[in-house]
Amino acid sequence: MTAMSQRQAVKGVVVGAYAATPGSLKGEWSGQEEYLRAVLDLEGVAGLEMPWFQTDFLPDEEGAIELLKERGRHVITLVAGTMAKASASGGTYGLASDSAEGRKAALRDMRHVRDVVAEVTGSGNGRVIGVEIQSAPHPLMSAFSPQYDPTSAVRFAAQCYADSVAEIASWDWSGARLLLEHCDSAFGKSPQKGLLPLDDEIEIARSQVVSPTNVSVAINWGRSALEGHRAGLATEQIESAERAGVLGSVFLSGTADHETVYGPAWADTHTPFVIPGVADDPDSPVITTLLDSPRLRASLAACERAGAILGLKVQSPPEFGQKEVLEELREHLARLR
Repeated sequence: MTAMSQRQAVKGVVVGAYAATPGSLKGEWSGQEEYLRAVLDLEGVAGLEMPWFQTDFLPDEEGAIELLKERGRHVITLVAGTMAKASASGGTYGLASDSAEGRKAALRDMRHVRDVVAEVTGSGNGRVIGVEIQSAPHPLMSAFSPQYDPTSAVRFAAQCYADSVAEIASWDWSGARLLLEHCDSAFGKSPQKGLLPLDDEIEIARSQVVSPTNVSVAINWGRSALEGHRAGLATEQIESAERAGVLGSVFLSGTADHETVYGPAWADTHTPFVIPGVADDPDSPVITTLLDSPRLRASLAACERAGAILGLKVQSPPEFGQKEVLEELREHLARLR
């Protein structure tokens, strides 16, 4: 039996609560730990999406491991740490890098995360059900590829990424899925992360169908929408991954087609799609309605059909404290039932 056929539905919502962390708690673990426990107590929450290698939201790795051990079904994301390291390295770090040393460094980090997954899962209570990886660095900015035209550069980056994924998928991940998180493509409207196109990531996931590790694709709704500067692209990408049989997760996260308190239009800012006490107004400076009810229902239906992990990741207004953030998350979770 293949890893893909063994995949089972995950009940409840995995919450990327770190994105909504009140500003006063960033870089301070004891307050964050209390906040994350409160998130786990919210109705409908299955577990947490936790960022590794990101000190603002993971100032105490051992403390985070102990928290994940206690209960829940969690996802580890490497997106922020990966992008920071890729930038600091001048575009050589990453699983899709054409630099041998850059790929080796990324693979060393993956081995560390594999060991974290084994420790958490071995506790018998908490469990890591997915690890999100990204096809960094930006394939058109590599210092090692000045001679490539854009198409050739992306093709070579895809091959490097495929080789890395094949190696990682051969490891024992204690039952966790390996989720190839799609970020906006290098060929998008105005690339923010500018990584591989979805078609390449789908093909890489499909190539691992007989791997001992389940390898599938993760879609972040907001990042897909901003890639094409249109909400419909997010639905199309979810459907593409589902048709290919590799839809592993969908994280419901917004973006806005206008400037908000979170940043400029079409930014990767996890804009909320509902805020308590704020009218659902397209002109509101703090809310986006791009993820409207029909698109939300389509995303939920695709997750259910595919047995995919359902996630939620939104920011909170800068002035929100813990009480207000928890209410914001509660309101979003209610939309998902």
